[in-house]
Parts: sequence; structure tokens; C-alpha cells
Amino acid sequence: MKTHDLEAVTRGLNPAPTTEITDAAWTQLSDGITAAGAEDQQVVSIETRRRPARPRVLLVAAAGLLIAGVIAGTVITRPGQDLPQALSVTDQGDWLTVRVVDPDADPKAYNEQFKKLGLNIKVKMVPVSPSGVRSYATFLSYEGSDDAKLGLLEPGENCPPTLTANDPACQYGVEVGKSFKGRAEIEFGRPARSGELYRHSPGEANAPGEELAGVKYRNLRVSDVQKILASRGMTVATYLNSTTEKVNGVTTAMEVDPAPGDWYVHSVQPHSPGVVIPWIGPAPEK
Repeated sequence: MKTHDLEAVTRGLNPAPTTEITDAAWTQLSDGITAAGAEDQQVVSIETRRRPARPRVLLVAAAGLLIAGVIAGTVITRPGQDLPQALSVTDQGDWLTVRVVDPDADPKAYNEQFKKLGLNIKVKMVPVSPSGVRSYATFLSYEGSDDAKLGLLEPGENCPPTLTANDPACQYGVEVGKSFKGRAEIEFGRPARSGELYRHSPGEANAPGEELAGVKYRNLRVSDVQKILASRGMTVATYLNSTTEKVNGVTTAMEVDPAPGDWYVHSVQPHSPGVVIPWIGPAPEK
């Protein structure tokens, strides 16, 4: 029988004030394109998302936190253009604001510009579930770094007066102090490709914007939920027993294989495009 370790860590950051961008900053931020690699070091994940009520399955090794997918080309734009593309980087005096505009953008050029500014910060686009595209931003902050110089922005927060939370260039973003000391990575969500595990997803597959949005499955029989999934062309990665166990001090979820059709589905967790993980048990969940 296979087992899965469970882990989730969350905490928030405070944003900082904003000012207008300068042409000099855009000139500096738009020079050169170069690739940036990741080194294996211990990191601390910082997020503003709430932890799901049910523990999330830790499906990848810790080193996997530093792996990003291959992504398309970038377009760097200047103020005054009708529709900025890729990532929007704005000089705010002592701070830089970075927002994702194109979730398929290649952040190589921005990594180089952070380097020119003396900041050891990398930007990555990571696979997320549908509701996380354009709405997921977080940091991986390395030990010894100055977290006080990192902040997360909500849609509409610290945007130019002409933009609102509905504008593509005013979605979730991050702020980085120019005096930041240490090493960090900024992650933005992009659509996951077929077979890619979600780096971030809500706790339930029927959350707004997800593939099963609005579908009721809690406390239905496994056989009935299997029919629902099949009707939508979706499959199951594995079934996990909702009753977890402690194995060597680690909270562990046991795989149920085969899954009894008369058991009950308590929760369904997004896994990857078209694939979910149901949590099941022999009785309905109260």
C-alpha cells in the first residue's frame, strides 16, 4: 500500500506604497535577455492563500519547489502602449512592483534586470489550476533574506490611477524593495500543461473557476462520482483514505486501491489538468 506525506505552510506579507514609473527605469529594465538557473538551497515558501481544511498531499520533493516549466517568449513594453504584455515592472522609487500580464510570459529578461539592479531575485512562472491563473503570486525566500523588503499585492492595489482590479495589468503582483538583501524567487501562476502537477490549487476541485466548479460530490458514493468524472472526461490519480495515520511521526494518507464503489467521497482535490484526487471513507463525512 502506498502512502503520502502531508504538509502545508502559509504566511502573509505587507505591501508598500507606490509612485509613478520613470522612463529611465524602463530603459534599465528593458536591456538584455539572459537565462537564469536555480541552485539547490533551502527555501521558505511564503503565500497568502488559506490552508485547506484537509491536509494537502505533498506529491513532489522539496527540490521540486525550484523547478519551473519551459515557457514562451517575452515582450517588454514601455508606458503609453495600449496593452502591456508579459510582466509589468514598475519603478516606485525605493520599490519595484512586478505584475503578471501574460501568464505564458518568459521572465528571463526580468531576471537579468533584477541582477543589474543588484537584486538576487528570480521570476518564475509555475503551473497552477485554472482558478490560479492571473491570481497566484508568492515568494520563495531563502534563509537569511530580508523578508521585510518583499510584499504581495492584491488586484487593484497600488495600480496607476487609470487602471482598476479588472485590468489585466493590475492583477496579483509583488513588491520588492531595492535595498533587499539576500536571495528570493517570485512565482506567478500560469496554465498547467497536460500531465503537469499543479504547484498551487484550491483545496476542492469544485471551487469557482475549477474544472468541477459548482459540482456537488461530497458524501456521494464513489461509483456515482466516478460517473460524474467520466462524463467530463476526467480521471483519478489515486484515491486516498480520509482517515490519516501517523507513521514515524508524519501524518500519512493511505492509498485505497481498489476504491470500493460503495464508499463515500468526502473531498476531491485538484491534481493536474483533467485529473483529481478523491478523499474517501466507508461512511459519509459529518
